[in-house]
Amino acid sequence: MSKIILSSLACLSLAYSVDTFTDIFKEGKTYGNIKYYYIQTDKQNNQPFKDSSANANAMGGTLGFKTAAYYGMSGQATFMTTNGFHLENSVDTSILSRDSGVRLDNGNPSGKIAQESFSVLGEAFINYHDENLNIKYGRQILKTPLINAKEVRMLPSTVQGTTIKYTLKDTNFVFGAAYLSAFKQRTSYKFINIIKHTLGSNTKKITGKHSGNLYMVNMNYDNNHLHASLYDYYAENFLNSWYGKLEYTGVEGKYIYNLGLEGIVQRSIGNTNEYLAQTDSMTNAKKINAESISMKSELQYEESKFMLGYSYVTSDDTSHDSLVLPWDGTPLYTNMITSNDLFVSNYGKGLVADSICQVSPRYTIAKAIF
Repeated sequence: MSKIILSSLACLSLAYSVDTFTDIFKEGKTYGNIKYYYIQTDKQNNQPFKDSSANANAMGGTLGFKTAAYYGMSGQATFMTTNGFHLENSVDTSILSRDSGVRLDNGNPSGKIAQESFSVLGEAFINYHDENLNIKYGRQILKTPLINAKEVRMLPSTVQGTTIKYTLKDTNFVFGAAYLSAFKQRTSYKFINIIKHTLGSNTKKITGKHSGNLYMVNMNYDNNHLHASLYDYYAENFLNSWYGKLEYTGVEGKYIYNLGLEGIVQRSIGNTNEYLAQTDSMTNAKKINAESISMKSELQYEESKFMLGYSYVTSDDTSHDSLVLPWDGTPLYTNMITSNDLFVSNYGKGLVADSICQVSPRYTIAKAIF
């Protein structure tokens, strides 16, 4: 991937005069951020490698450069780093290398490898943009409901592949498509095949292949009051996921209200169905059959805001009904509760949930901001 991008930039330099190519960089923009993060977690459970209390400090951030556009073409790269310090015996590695630890240290999310600092070229892509069309190729940050950067911690997650966005002229419709081959977890320096990141060493056993790609198509509609979106994520030989959302925003005097409804439907496909039907499968002979619905109502008055959210995930004794969200998407309106209760996103843990739900999980949350 990096060789292709560098070759493309070299071709651009030959296609244009030296002065023009120099101006592309002179008129470019540098961007970045510096972060300090302290985290303290307290848990009570008997699972391996999980202490009841852990904390960590880290300094780092991002530094990037975006070239100026020439005939719609530009390039962009972002360097990312996280560096832990004053790490105690029990370390919360969710701002360090937790995912690398799971991948390289026999599934251990808090050992020596998981506590390491790291740096990575998280983004490196070529971009084409005109009035209606935007195409990106390379390493990039992607923000969608089920594949997301999840920037709540130290560094974002990024993907590798091609993304396309097309805005239908004189309308409120935007259409998108993506071909994704690799995923870099926010707690790792390594880009891993996007299917293997989900299933780890079980990839061949479950899908019949050592790797695979993910294809996404979507449609979004926005006007002053109504937002609608529909996504289909097709992970070949593994999983098909549909996501839909409908939101309406209205104004009554000094009050602004927002009503939202979203849903997720997931089904295992292809060779995965054959494997999961076996009694020795990772899901105990249960095929993936996950469904969820989430609702919210939000009321804002001047600087104050109140939100009430509710989520429901179906439960079926004959199905693996935990949501499979290994690419850092946490779309439910109650995600601040459910993001750690319904799935584990680290390497190879796509079919593992933090907690085994005996009944259909229901979550309600209220939030006020003044």
